[in-house]
Amino acid sequence: RSLLLTSTVGPVIVKGRDWSSPLGLTCRAIEANVSECRLDMNAVFQRQKLVLTTPALGKAMVALDEVDFANFLTHPLLEKQVPTVATGKFVFDKENVVVREEDGHVIFYGYCGGERWKCILKRIESGSSRSPKASIDVS
Repeated sequence: RSLLLTSTVGPVIVKGRDWSSPLGLTCRAIEANVSECRLDMNAVFQRQKLVLTTPALGKAMVALDEVDFANFLTHPLLEKQVPTVATGKFVFDKENVVVREEDGHVIFYGYCGGERWKCILKRIESGSSRSPKASIDVS
């Protein structure tokens, strides 16, 4: 069937290095694999942009360094998801992110209620589950 009629393409593999978005989201490397995706053909022809009309299901790998992780934590879309507690909103510190290669932990800081909080993101062994899990220790 014609792409123009169905607006569906696939399989699709997207790979990149040193990627950045207009709003400052960055990554060292990215790879996404999907069996198919549906495109907004008006956007393709009029704006020369690939815009998905429905979420594409597949697998992705994103490699972040300290700067990339800081950009992720302070990105406007994530900022809208940051919880507010009784003492105020948690504000991430963009300047103090450490990725420890020896154990895979990511250490970052934030402020809430006038106090500085240390956060450690850790991967959790997921046993029989195929999806990796993570936890964040806050102190």
